[in-house]
Amino acid sequence: MGVANWSVAEQVDLYAKLGAFKVGATSDQFIPGIGPVRDDQDNTEFGGAIGIEWDFGKPNLFLEYGRVDTDVADLRVDIITLGFKYEFSQ
Repeated sequence: MGVANWSVAEQVDLYAKLGAFKVGATSDQFIPGIGPVRDDQDNTEFGGAIGIEWDFGKPNLFLEYGRVDTDVADLRVDIITLGFKYEFSQ
């Protein structure tokens, strides 16, 4: 996954991610006249995310929105993440 980072203030960074994701999904449907139909697919899909990170020294807080579109039953996965990370350094 590739990440581009832009410092917009002393303690605030904006970033964007672009990458590939392995998607495995099963879709069960009922089609009148045919009956139940199962569709198993394993695909590699592209997706991305945008986010903002607040730097408080070693601890950081981030908020991110990501999306992956798949070919499996037109499934779209939207992910909103609020997280905390701590940077260890010597």
